[in-house]
Amino acid sequence: MIEAGDIKVEMEHFSFEKFRSQLNEILYTEIKSMDKSTLAIHYSPDTSHQDLYLFTDQVKLLQIFSNILKNAVKFTQQGSIEYGYALGNGKDVRFFVKDTGIGIAPELQRIIFEKFRQADESFTRKFGGTGLGLSISKRLSELLNGQIWVESEEGKGSTFYFMIPCRDLSWHSSRGNLADSSALSFLHNKTILLVEDEESNYLLIKTIMKHSEATLLWAKNGKEGIELIDSHDEISLVIMDIKMPVMDGYEATRMSKILRPKLPVIAMTAHALYGDEEKAFESGFDNYIPKPINKALLFSILEQYLS
Repeated sequence: MIEAGDIKVEMEHFSFEKFRSQLNEILYTEIKSMDKSTLAIHYSPDTSHQDLYLFTDQVKLLQIFSNILKNAVKFTQQGSIEYGYALGNGKDVRFFVKDTGIGIAPELQRIIFEKFRQADESFTRKFGGTGLGLSISKRLSELLNGQIWVESEEGKGSTFYFMIPCRDLSWHSSRGNLADSSALSFLHNKTILLVEDEESNYLLIKTIMKHSEATLLWAKNGKEGIELIDSHDEISLVIMDIKMPVMDGYEATRMSKILRPKLPVIAMTAHALYGDEEKAFESGFDNYIPKPINKALLFSILEQYLS
């Protein structure tokens, strides 16, 4: 279809944070199927702007990411995989996937984006694959008016970059200042339950949300959280810590989904390893936010489930 020019670009607005949940699903499915649970996964957004909204073809962006992430898992036996983005000039966004895998020799890097080619023909026998993934990713990047390239050192891993003009600047201008309650209208009359044993984290969330019109309830462990969920039907969303006394976040989330299956539960965790994140989703978490808490990222996730 690409060769025949039959691929159409379908532009749409979407949140990268929501899109990222699809990337995680691809990553952890691939890791599980290849029995590489020791791989550490790291997410590195642009620290200056983590509430990224995009305007591009979401399906094609997912195809590009998927091909590169699957290759990263395939060719990395131990270590880590890191992915994220940096903002360029104007609407350009530079995405990347970095691994600690086998790497690619300099003289072979130019051929890997060609059809049916891999860096070493023996890879087909050892790792499988057709050698089409990167070629398709290159063509899709060009279709989105972008480009793709690799930086790699044999035996030390690879970093794949693809830059696409897709940043949605209109979303940021329409949101205004997050300190302005009008920008947080999706929180109006909402009740949020924070299940967290550390008072300092409760005070942080309380401070972050002080300009919103939401009500914040606090439970100091999973057992207290379940009791509040059972007795307060007005709770719209739960932010759940993982490690707590009496009852941890995994068990509390499983029980909350029995009581209220459609109640969104967001994990709040500092863990980055594959096993922790997979266990979180298996327990019923709908999404997660890493510690330390970023204000813009928190509001972006809340808006996904409360708007």
